[in-house]
Amino acid sequence: MTVELKGTVINMKTLSQNINDPIIIGAGEANGRWLTVIFTQEAAAQFSDTTSVYLSWKHLEKNVKGYNVFEKVEQEDTDVLTAEELPPVYQIYYPKQMLHEGTVIATIELVDDISVSASQTFSIHIMADPWDGTNWIEQDDLSEFKIAMNKAQHMQQIIDDAHEDIYAKLAELEKMHDFIDYQDDNYNGVNDQDEIQVPNDIEIIEWVPEGE
Repeated sequence: MTVELKGTVINMKTLSQNINDPIIIGAGEANGRWLTVIFTQEAAAQFSDTTSVYLSWKHLEKNVKGYNVFEKVEQEDTDVLTAEELPPVYQIYYPKQMLHEGTVIATIELVDDISVSASQTFSIHIMADPWDGTNWIEQDDLSEFKIAMNKAQHMQQIIDDAHEDIYAKLAELEKMHDFIDYQDDNYNGVNDQDEIQVPNDIEIIEWVPEGE
């Protein structure tokens, strides 16, 4: 889990990679919470002279959408590479309309003259505004978020265990049913009308009481 209250850096090697989320930021004023993306390898190879980078987002609780442009970060020459040879770096300050407590789903898009290429969707969890009468430590919104996730996982485990118990009991009942059927087929009692078969090698002697 990425935990950054003010800013986050993503090293994007390819647009199809999974972005470690949720990104955790604090609610607050615009130009106070930022996202920086360093494009390398396959992602960097997709850039052209006309490429722009955008953040496409939707706030689930507020039902607000946005499409905001990243700014290219100017870089200086190094001892090894010139600024033009360095991987492109872009940064955006989250818009104020997005910085409300809740969850945002977003993608990063590369837009040029002929195409639009989008990253994998990722989520941003925005914590409560610390200036609304609460503060980070007392509110501990991140801990509450983790607790809610743990409770959901615990409830799912309870459901899974219950399913296993039900399947086990059904298997036991099926075995009992098969056993009862077996008894019915092989152990019917002998009644008065049944003929008792006596082996041929046994001599039957009729007993007569003395004096008769």
